[in-house]
Amino acid sequence: MQNEHHEKPGQHSALIHWLNWLEQLHPSEIDLGLERISNVAEKAELLKPNAIVISVAGTNGKGSTCEYLAEMLKANHLTYAKYSSPHFLNFNERISVNGIDASDEQIVEALAAIDLVRGETSLTYFEFTTLAALYIFQQANVDVWLMEVGLGGRLDAVNILDADVSVITSIGLDHEQWLGSDLVQIGREKAGIMRSGRPTVIGEVINNQGLLETADRLGCRVFLKGRDFGSVEAKNSWTGFATDLNNRRVTWEHLPYPHLPFANAATALQVIKLLPFDILNTNQMELSKPLQEARLMGRFQELNYQAKALVLDVAHNPQAAQHLVSQFHNRGLDVHTIVVGMLSDKDCKTTIQELLQLMPKQMFLVDMVGSRGQTSEQLADYISGFETVTCFETVEQAMVNLPEQQNSEVHVVCGSFYTVTDAINVINAE
Repeated sequence: MQNEHHEKPGQHSALIHWLNWLEQLHPSEIDLGLERISNVAEKAELLKPNAIVISVAGTNGKGSTCEYLAEMLKANHLTYAKYSSPHFLNFNERISVNGIDASDEQIVEALAAIDLVRGETSLTYFEFTTLAALYIFQQANVDVWLMEVGLGGRLDAVNILDADVSVITSIGLDHEQWLGSDLVQIGREKAGIMRSGRPTVIGEVINNQGLLETADRLGCRVFLKGRDFGSVEAKNSWTGFATDLNNRRVTWEHLPYPHLPFANAATALQVIKLLPFDILNTNQMELSKPLQEARLMGRFQELNYQAKALVLDVAHNPQAAQHLVSQFHNRGLDVHTIVVGMLSDKDCKTTIQELLQLMPKQMFLVDMVGSRGQTSEQLADYISGFETVTCFETVEQAMVNLPEQQNSEVHVVCGSFYTVTDAINVINAE
């Protein structure tokens, strides 16, 4: 994805100046193709990282997979850098080293260095800032780079790097105007991050021909969920298993359920066993702490607002909404009110129908501004047979009107990064 929203007041003016300038630099927000960014990266000597590179693509699950990997690496005294997008409150969230966001000064220095090298080459906002991240990571001299792929795979800016391990967390219909309208075609696009002779981890129990045909053509060794790795659920714990490059099966038993989706924890465990580090063998104690400490803003984030219990989640497509519903069912939580704001280029109708499986007492629908915004009235058209629907112009108005709850109930705010960001800002301003 590209820049989801503008910076909030209070961020360093020099960085804001750079980011505002970058938004105007290229005639289009998305300009798929790697030739321009690859040429600049080669000039800046960024195409041969001094670290193991893990590229993570997928419709959903990228963020939590990278976060699990980060916590596992940290617990085993390995250093890492992580690149993700979009951000919530500050651009700096996108670029971090050992869990610490890059400073304004580091980012400005990197942007200036890329601007000097690029000459007359025009770059999009995402391409320019991706190169800045690589510049910072190269200087950091860490063990592993965790690279979250923004859109698709094959033509995403992150794909200028040759990943040592490629990860595809899930395949769903999203960004169809860029990636295609069927899962096989989207699979081929995401398979673009695979590299010949290098391992690929597929985090869904699927047989997507777009993925498998590409892997076969490239000679990639594929590690499939359900076959080579996976998880077995029990009442109060789960068992994870993975396969290393020598075909040895590793099993971890009695693992605690983490805060983030544990299915992606299984994917992260498989990735770890493919790295050239002798870590995380069968010691359950090694895993409990990193699993429990993995957290992400806006992913089943539990907060309080005016003594009301909230869950914030960036679920913005049917697959993510299904997962959110399953999390509530697994935790035995009841939902009172769902606050939803969505972008028009998402499958709003199916997403809302999935959310209604939570059986809320009422729905609060909010307007999303901008060229991609969907109005609350448009969202209301997707709800049939559900009477308690209220439309609001802003997330703040909806949150102010949230009613009192029973002890077992929570309110949910979801639908897009915009929606969750607005909710966080309302809570922080309290």
